[in-house]
Amino acid sequence: MDLEDLRTAMHDRLGTVPGATSDTSTDAAAADALMTRLINRALQDVALRGLPTGWDWLHGEGTFSTVAGTDKYTFAQMTAVSGRVLQRVGPLWVEYDGIRTELEVMPWRAVRTVYETAPEGLPEAYAVKGREILVAPVPDAVYTIRYRFVQNEPTLGANGIPLMPEQFQEAIVERACQLWFRRVGNLPMAAACAAEFQTMVSVMRHAQRPYAGPGHVDDVMYG
Repeated sequence: MDLEDLRTAMHDRLGTVPGATSDTSTDAAAADALMTRLINRALQDVALRGLPTGWDWLHGEGTFSTVAGTDKYTFAQMTAVSGRVLQRVGPLWVEYDGIRTELEVMPWRAVRTVYETAPEGLPEAYAVKGREILVAPVPDAVYTIRYRFVQNEPTLGANGIPLMPEQFQEAIVERACQLWFRRVGNLPMAAACAAEFQTMVSVMRHAQRPYAGPGHVDDVMYG
């Protein structure tokens, strides 16, 4: 479903009418702008409720190349994550001479301390701070670094489509409706939506399987 489909589903669930601006009761028409805000908040809520490893449709992989004498790299230099809002980056591997070796993750300050006097060479460790990655020791040549990342769902604009597989997108609608009912003071309906939302998240977690690449989920439907 795209943003318009999600808004329509939300209107159907709430019994509201598209196109007006009142949001003072569940019988009033809801403005598209308000619907969009609630849907995007709900989408991010769902994105952050993944397993410790994150929902597998939010995973991705990429590579970047080191530069001799340079140990710090920004996400802007990493094509796969440039412009994305990320939950985390890692693990990282270095590929050299046909061998792929995982780098040790360390705190930023520890990397600086441990490798302060180390000679330049093949990277062995890394740290992430903000939107930068530090590798150590300082590379002495061009090496290919492969990394995994977990991103957030993008904010939906006109015709925007979630990364979440469509069979799970009713969870977005249910969470957005919960926010709506809470906003208008209908706490019993908000509680009912919250319970249904938790059931949907449980179904999603049951369908989740160890990460195998973007978009890999079991074909499980609600109901």
